[in-house]
Amino acid sequence: MIAGVLLIVVLGVLIERGLLDTLEKHTVVRWGMRRQAEALSG
Repeated sequence: MIAGVLLIVVLGVLIERGLLDTLEKHTVVRWGMRRQAEALSG
C-alpha cells in the first residue's frame, strides 16, 4: 500500500515538472504574460 502511494506521488511530480511546466511556459509566451510571470517569479 505504501509503495502504491509513493508511486502516485512520484508520477504526480514527474507529470507536474515535465508536462505542466512545459504547457505553462508555452501558454505564458502565447498570451503575452511573460513580464508578469517574470515579475512574480523573482
